[in-house]
Amino acid sequence: MNGTIAWDDFQRERIETDHGPLLVRSGGTGRPLLMLHGFPQTGHTFRLTAPALTDQYRVIVPDLPGYGASPGPTAADSGAPFDRRSVAHSLAAMMTALGHERFLLVGHDRGARAAYRLALDFPEKVAGLVSIDTVPTVAVWEAMTYRSANHAFHWPLLAQPAPLVEAILHQASDDLIGHLLERWAGTPLTADATRRYLEAYRKPSVQAGAAADYRAGAGLDLEADRADRAAGQKLACPLLVPYGTGYTTTDPEPDWRVFADDIRTIPIDCGHFVQEEAPDALIPVLRTFLQSV
Repeated sequence: MNGTIAWDDFQRERIETDHGPLLVRSGGTGRPLLMLHGFPQTGHTFRLTAPALTDQYRVIVPDLPGYGASPGPTAADSGAPFDRRSVAHSLAAMMTALGHERFLLVGHDRGARAAYRLALDFPEKVAGLVSIDTVPTVAVWEAMTYRSANHAFHWPLLAQPAPLVEAILHQASDDLIGHLLERWAGTPLTADATRRYLEAYRKPSVQAGAAADYRAGAGLDLEADRADRAAGQKLACPLLVPYGTGYTTTDPEPDWRVFADDIRTIPIDCGHFVQEEAPDALIPVLRTFLQSV
């Protein structure tokens, strides 16, 4: 499409935040759009979708703290400050520093959890939220049974205390990350993308960051969700949930009702990595939603 910027031509810079320096990619002109990746990936996961949006949006794609080229701080036993609230607040401050007081927000997996936390805590900042193939943290933990625990075994595994998880990742990161990438994808990711993600998770900083993220997910993030649910806290902006039917086999709308009234769910024939497996299906869905909010 005319006016778009190729992924390799995105500006790359390191921006200081409360979580240390983040690698941030940006390109395009128009309304600001922040895109947040998940586990076990980096901002590279948006290489097939972000460029198509640069004709109408200023697209900003960081590596989240503790992921990729953003090493992150030392974590406490609770996982703090890798809890989604702390990360969300850091990202909100980063966007303000970049001159964006109000913006659009797209997240996938752990990035979607930071995204909905940011939208809940800073309703004045987020005009519209997209959660790709992700439901609230409280929904995952409270629905966990022996069947779902087998599907999402990494949640309790990576939440175990230090240094157990870090030792496992140090010894077998390629095995674990490679297994998850293959298991969750409906269509195999490219060899180059897989190589990049495997290389990222060989870094001790990323191993520690991922472990801290999931420890926080089992405690601080779950507590934050439960507190907001008890208070009746809801998203002030519209929510779009595109989901891969090969990974999320039932409509996620009921899980989101706890935090949202204005919800649109869109099934897409792919696995968990919608932005990589089905960009041609996802891009028009994103365009339609983003133009409507």
